[in-house]
Amino acid sequence: MARAATTTDVYNALGDARRRDILDALALGEASVGSLVERLELTQPQVSKHLGVLRRVDLVRARDHGRRRLYRVHRPALAPLQTWLARLTDAVNDHYDRLDDHLAEIQAAERRTTPQEWTALTEPAHLLRWWGPPWCPLVACEVDLRPGGEWRYVARDADGNELGWHGTYLDVVVGERIESTEVFEGFPDAESTNTMTLTEADGVTTLRTLVRHRTKENRDGHVLSGMETGMQATFDRLDDLVDESPAGRFRRITAAFHEVGAAVPDGAWERPAPCEGWTARDIVRHLVSWVPSLIGRSGVTFDGGPDVDADPLGAFEHLAAALQAALDDAATAARRFDVGPPGEMTVEAAIGMLVLGDVVVHTWDLARATGQDVRLDPALVHEMLVGMAPMDEMLRASGHYGPRVILDAAADEQAQLLAFTGRDPR
Repeated sequence: MARAATTTDVYNALGDARRRDILDALALGEASVGSLVERLELTQPQVSKHLGVLRRVDLVRARDHGRRRLYRVHRPALAPLQTWLARLTDAVNDHYDRLDDHLAEIQAAERRTTPQEWTALTEPAHLLRWWGPPWCPLVACEVDLRPGGEWRYVARDADGNELGWHGTYLDVVVGERIESTEVFEGFPDAESTNTMTLTEADGVTTLRTLVRHRTKENRDGHVLSGMETGMQATFDRLDDLVDESPAGRFRRITAAFHEVGAAVPDGAWERPAPCEGWTARDIVRHLVSWVPSLIGRSGVTFDGGPDVDADPLGAFEHLAAALQAALDDAATAARRFDVGPPGEMTVEAAIGMLVLGDVVVHTWDLARATGQDVRLDPALVHEMLVGMAPMDEMLRASGHYGPRVILDAAADEQAQLLAFTGRDPR
């Protein structure tokens, strides 16, 4: 028995521009193959072939009228597609809303372009933290930032629907300009060329994006989609990212660990921790052991400090203070050193990529071991979850994590991250 056509089948059927032309023609009324041939300047076999595809997904139906067969649009079959397009329009709207308003806001903000801003606009680890509206954020991001290099973004909404964009970089002037093609994969024939520029005058940075379409129809379709609507939400997220320095973020994350540590009840430092064979005290012992051994290669010193067995919270505070001092000093933060297999990094990057996530997860470990509840930083949780997922097999093989815990699909991102690392958050 033939299966019913799905929304995906309908979407695929409309991927060919000539089939869309046939539907446009039939929207004006019934038509025969011969009249479609004349109207669209296609051959009879081409029209018949495309009508066959459209009939198989029930977008077109036919009836005999004397010796002629007339074709018409079957409008009920368009309903699922219209629903999907409405959601797609919402996603585009949420992504591009009020760009002009935001540019004016940037001009009024009186802040300078910094390497951090360029990094936020171009590096996957940072793009994953802000690109797209909150309800449809990026879940995958590939960037090869060089002329001829390719990029691809994939966002996912709460219902699991994925939206993809991709393109090729045409020109890159670091800190100033990026020109690239862009294809929204929902409309693959509507490729545009986008030029993003950053200019600074009198301490004010202005970001402009010029979108050039190949045809007037594509341009008008883009404009009429309400594409400006969601840009504000996206750039608000970028503002939040840029405005918080790596040093500020580290200060906030370690403060959360300190808050949990300060609330540990008397005698609870010896309670079992989620990490097999560890106590709550061992969580701190782990941090004050491996972090200085790695970051210390850069010349940052961790001398002295309380003993973990005598004062676990004091030992953590001493570690955090040394790392914070390194981040707060621009020269130290920019110092490059060999961190082993990951290669050479700055002190700032090493703390942000290798230490910060460990502190976040162990904040939950300490809370769970000592009977506390804690909500981890949602932006960092999302970044870690998305960044680690592609490395699942490698991370599992390294022995750093136990088997992944299987959770209900409705579990939030904090629970998913903990489950990914072999912890059971239930």
